[in-house]
Amino acid sequence: MDIVRDIFICCLMTSFANGQTITGYWKGAIASEQEGMKIMVDFKSDSSGITGIISYPDIGVSKIPVAQTKFVFPDLGFIVHDGSGQPQRFEGKVERETITGIWHGYGMEVPFFLNRAQPEPVSYHEEEVDIHNGEITLSGSFYHAKKDDKSPAIIVIHGSGDQTRDLYRFYAELFAGKGISVLIYDKRGCGKSMGDWRKADFNDLAQDAAAAANYLKNRKNLNAMQIGFIGFSQGGWIAPLAATKFSDAAFVINVSGPAVTPREQEQALVEQLLPSLNLPVEEVRKFIEQRTIFEKLGKGWDDYWKFREALEQKGVLNFIGAPDSRDSWLWDFYRKVFDYDPVATLQKVKCPMLIIYGELDALIPVEKSIKLTEQAFKEANKTNYSVKIFKSANHGIGYEPGKGGYQGFPRFATGYTDLLLSWVIDSTGN
Repeated sequence: MDIVRDIFICCLMTSFANGQTITGYWKGAIASEQEGMKIMVDFKSDSSGITGIISYPDIGVSKIPVAQTKFVFPDLGFIVHDGSGQPQRFEGKVERETITGIWHGYGMEVPFFLNRAQPEPVSYHEEEVDIHNGEITLSGSFYHAKKDDKSPAIIVIHGSGDQTRDLYRFYAELFAGKGISVLIYDKRGCGKSMGDWRKADFNDLAQDAAAAANYLKNRKNLNAMQIGFIGFSQGGWIAPLAATKFSDAAFVINVSGPAVTPREQEQALVEQLLPSLNLPVEEVRKFIEQRTIFEKLGKGWDDYWKFREALEQKGVLNFIGAPDSRDSWLWDFYRKVFDYDPVATLQKVKCPMLIIYGELDALIPVEKSIKLTEQAFKEANKTNYSVKIFKSANHGIGYEPGKGGYQGFPRFATGYTDLLLSWVIDSTGN
């Protein structure tokens, strides 16, 4: 038996000797003086160690793994990697049915507490599914609502970059818990899915979503005429496009998807976000001009590279596209998607649409997007749509500490998830 296993068994025996085990479900909050953020943790233990998953419902994070869990009664510690690049560390003590301690994260140290609880019963069934779009097979999870055998269904469409279904489990549980079945899937080339989104354009990604809709349409336990799409950020471009490829689309929800081209969206980000970070806006404008010359004409590499090196030293490249070689995959990707105009697609969408924006979204031009959307629908004589702007909310429709007068932990804007549920229920007559 190796040393690590010996240590774990020793710790486990010590905990049992004191009549304490952390195995099971716990509910509580990370609490500050202003506000708290709800947390739920489910610990399990076996011969390999203590594992667990944690959920933050206030920010839409569900069932991400906890790491490096150490429990020697009464001391407990574990770490959470939430994708932000800033690990969160929990350090506490166990006393009977309560865990109390200090949470370290985002430069803060504040108390947290967890109380042992019973897991909430779920009203849905989850199963692994495969979706076929030509030669591409996508791996997904289908959440079948148990409310009835003919429930409506919604397909979740990803934002940009590498994304798996795990990022959207919160939404799957949210909708399925209210009688709306949900399909989430790994983007092409991510998780268990085949293909490569880097070689795809928006039409390809929309066709993936349409293939998911056709898969659901052929299931006997759903209402085939009540299948819709919800897209987040980049997915807000793709969801309406998917609805034009699936003729029976019942509804579309666009969350923070702009009504301008990706090229214009990047320009808006430069003008809106970079000044608040004290980054050199004028230099970035010139860099983008030079990048566009090489993208479209294949000329000016040396000038492009000089700009890139200068901006890299100033920490700008985390916010804009900056291919690092002449043959980078990004060049072809830009040529495929950067001039995609969503307005023409919006005019083709026949089903009801809900468009949601955050007032303080620094990544997209909110006012211009609303104006273009309403103009497109007016020209198409479309009236079955709603636009909702959440005051003081960001790109993720959440509140950020110090923004818009908000103080406290990050959380969804008040009424956001309620609107998602009520609008789908109303639109599908459920």
